[in-house]
Amino acid sequence: MPRQPRRNKKAPVSRSRRQSNSSSRRHASKTERHSRRRRHRRHDSSSSSSSSSSSSSSSSSSSSEGYTQQEISHLSLLIDSLNPEDAEDEDEAWDPIRTHLDSLPPPLLTLSLHHRNAHDSTPLHGACRSQPPPDVLDVLLDGSPEMTMWSDAFGWLPLHYACANGATPQVVQMLLDVFPHGVVEVDKRGRTPLHFALGNVSTVSLSTDMTRLLVRPMGSVSAASIADENRMLPIHYACAYGSSAEALHVIIEAYDEGLTRVDFRGRTPLHFVMGNSDRENSVEVLRMLLHNVLLVEREEEEQEWEERTIGKVPRQNMRHNMMNVIDQEGNLPLHLLSKKARDITKQEKEIRAAPSMTDNGEQDFELQEKSRSIVLAKERIRKCLQMYLAAEPETTSKFLSGVQFLPDWIRDEAVLHPTIQQMLNDRISHRFPTMILLLDFYLNVAIIGCFTKVSLQSAELRADAKNVSIESKRVDSYLLLVLYVGSSYFALRELSQAISIKLQRGIIPYFHDVKNILNLSFIFLVFSCTLLIQSGKGSDDIFHEGSAITLGACYLQILAYLRTVSIDFAVFISGVSHVTMRLGAFMSIMAITILAFSQMWYTVFRQTTVCRALNGEGANLTTLLDDLIFQYYDDAFFLPEPEIVEDCEPQLDYPYCENLAWSIYKTFSMIFELGDGLLELSTISMILSLVWLFIVVLMILNLLIGVITDLFRSATKDQAAVVFWRKRLAFVTDMDWVINGMWKKKAFNLFRCKVKRDEESTSFIPAAERKEHPTRSRAMWNRFIRSFDPSSDGSFLMFLLRITVWLFIVPIWLILGLLTAGWFWPPQLREELFKQTIYIREEPPDVERFERLELVGKDLTTAKDDIVKQFAIDRKGMKAVREQARTARTEIKEEVKNMKVVMSNLFDIQKQVMKSL
Repeated sequence: MPRQPRRNKKAPVSRSRRQSNSSSRRHASKTERHSRRRRHRRHDSSSSSSSSSSSSSSSSSSSSEGYTQQEISHLSLLIDSLNPEDAEDEDEAWDPIRTHLDSLPPPLLTLSLHHRNAHDSTPLHGACRSQPPPDVLDVLLDGSPEMTMWSDAFGWLPLHYACANGATPQVVQMLLDVFPHGVVEVDKRGRTPLHFALGNVSTVSLSTDMTRLLVRPMGSVSAASIADENRMLPIHYACAYGSSAEALHVIIEAYDEGLTRVDFRGRTPLHFVMGNSDRENSVEVLRMLLHNVLLVEREEEEQEWEERTIGKVPRQNMRHNMMNVIDQEGNLPLHLLSKKARDITKQEKEIRAAPSMTDNGEQDFELQEKSRSIVLAKERIRKCLQMYLAAEPETTSKFLSGVQFLPDWIRDEAVLHPTIQQMLNDRISHRFPTMILLLDFYLNVAIIGCFTKVSLQSAELRADAKNVSIESKRVDSYLLLVLYVGSSYFALRELSQAISIKLQRGIIPYFHDVKNILNLSFIFLVFSCTLLIQSGKGSDDIFHEGSAITLGACYLQILAYLRTVSIDFAVFISGVSHVTMRLGAFMSIMAITILAFSQMWYTVFRQTTVCRALNGEGANLTTLLDDLIFQYYDDAFFLPEPEIVEDCEPQLDYPYCENLAWSIYKTFSMIFELGDGLLELSTISMILSLVWLFIVVLMILNLLIGVITDLFRSATKDQAAVVFWRKRLAFVTDMDWVINGMWKKKAFNLFRCKVKRDEESTSFIPAAERKEHPTRSRAMWNRFIRSFDPSSDGSFLMFLLRITVWLFIVPIWLILGLLTAGWFWPPQLREELFKQTIYIREEPPDVERFERLELVGKDLTTAKDDIVKQFAIDRKGMKAVREQARTARTEIKEEVKNMKVVMSNLFDIQKQVMKSL
């Protein structure tokens, strides 16, 4: 059998390019020589085997006479010691094996091939473990073809070893030609050769031809349908180890029912893809998996199918079942992707914490390679998540908690996906979440109104000089009950949120959110001030300041509430926050300018007549003028002085005469106006005033407008949308925990009741069918709306019905909904109130082009590496040819020299013969 150049090793693509043309010619000549010897050996062995027993064991024992155990086991020792990977030319590493096989007589060859080592494996097992060349394998198979059916101590056939170690399709085909049934043979753990081929991480690029060889059916059984001891099919292996998408397609064609089969842990192939989403082929494998599921579903819909089960998962609605299977550990496929994303995040932190460079610079390069692999892994995880979400999984509490549990960098990607936004819109328009949002608004407004009323009453009582005792300062009002109820309600809200976060990620993340700290501060302020108002205790100054701070916190809560229910408010507030956080440089320049001018004016004013008079250092002009006037006029001449009313805001007419703090205050207040008397005071004061007007009013303020405008534009909508949808996700997750938490199951178990689904919950209905399953209130509202359709009946009864609906039923329905915080509203009204427009991220127009260019760049890099390797191989081949030519030239010279000696000797002999004659 003519031997072909080897194509595969453990890394098939790279190893196949190492052979040169010269080595191929050399190996071809060796193959022809071995073929002639094998034909001669088969002729001799056929004559000798007629007298032997049909049993291979008896034949071995009868022909073992005359051969030592060392001679019989020498072939096994040579094969076991073989390590082609360490040799410069992997094929030449097999030359000792070839030489030994050529030297063995047929009886000894048969005995050597039947020899078993400590693990009960034969030389054929060992050869298949080392990726044998076809010519060597041909000799082994010709010498003992029955060895392909022998298993070792682990139950492995030679085919198992070949598949486990990345053998070429040609080698596998040769083994299957001898023993075709080997594709469905299993080892002691129930694994077929296909399991081994897919479970080898070095053969992730398993070829389509190789896969088709291993999945071809034997009768009614295919290797693709055989599960191992852990109930894992080959498709589970392919998804777990990141096999090629082409190989996965072949496996699905052979056994499409494996798409929803589960292993012993209840995991589908989708679980394994998502759990290994950082692998190189994970994106293509997931795309192929989901695509084939859709194809199978389409075929099922076109045919008349009967309900049947695959494992524990019904085949009906295959995609729906595969997307939402929860394994025995309570994990959706999304949870496994989340675990992998957290591992990648942990590795990234370790790389950042590692020293960037060693003395020889080796670690720096290693860290760069690890960082690059981390970036690629994160990109693969992101794409896998997008494809998973695009397949529309069920909106369940388990799924939403899984999204909430994602690391920050991938959770931001998830909340901007339209599927997640649609889920959150659907969930928040249910009765309970709508009621909570309306109660938040009601109680916030009630707290502001009641606190304003009672705080003013308490302030008046404390300001009255007659109220000396604590009892006289107390406020007794029913409004205090509203404040206690409101603060208790918000305390329960925070408690439920803290418990929800603790169950998901621990209690520490709760305190990392600034909003939670502000909410706790708001609750504490309202409760504390309410106690002070009711008891009348505490310092009056502390009460006044605390009341002011509490009112500010109340209005901050209103802004935070609007930010969580409207994405427009979220965008605006995020823009303001973005601008404020990036005005540091401008504010520093402004502060330096104010301080400089404050000190200059303070210095100028120090020796003026006004400041000296105010400080008592000079004559008091006002007093002298009054004395002169009083000498000529009596008291009747003067009008009575008006009663002086104390101003709540005391002012200083000359702040620059007091101290530097008042000077800074006055200068800061002159940003939008110029102080009185600064232009007339002195020349230097006038110059400073003009410079102030030019620098601050004309330049800095206009620059501030431009800076704020530019910063507000740079505050992308993506950032605001991420914040908004993350808050909404956290709120919906908390509400799901309150509704469907462990307490509900325990309560129903306590009363021996069956847990019922909310009539509005559509999480068990596929997304495509949800609109076909309206609730009763939704259907009733739709009928009312249809009664106003112009195309409907225009009879008098219909007119009366419309009037009745419009004037009585709808207003009563709306008022009842307001009084019950939206509980009795139809779903359409709740959706209209809190449902937000799906935000679609604005991708740059050149993103797709850049991605294509990146792929082209990768292809060019691969092609460049291949060309460089090929050039290296060619140079190596040319070097070998030159060495052969040099050796041949040396040999020719030696032969010519020998010929000269021979001719000289012959000439001398001839001369001697002639002389003798």
